[in-house]
Amino acid sequence: MESINKATGEPIYDLLERGGKQWRPLLGMMFAEVFGRDLVDYEANKDVYFSCGLTEIVHNGSLMIDDIEDGSKMRRGD
Repeated sequence: MESINKATGEPIYDLLERGGKQWRPLLGMMFAEVFGRDLVDYEANKDVYFSCGLTEIVHNGSLMIDDIEDGSKMRRGD
């Protein structure tokens, strides 16, 4: 199980650490605050943080699929 977590977790964290605007998670957190969530308490809001992070992972996954379908070797010259 540890090797599976490592094989899937490392690429995900690598993608998230590359930078970018990451406005999707921020927008999700702003919506949560608008609807009354106090995001200061992490333990009480794990669901919000999880879902906001998940949006960025899904978005990065869709970019990878798009690059594979297009046969792209680079994304924006990187």
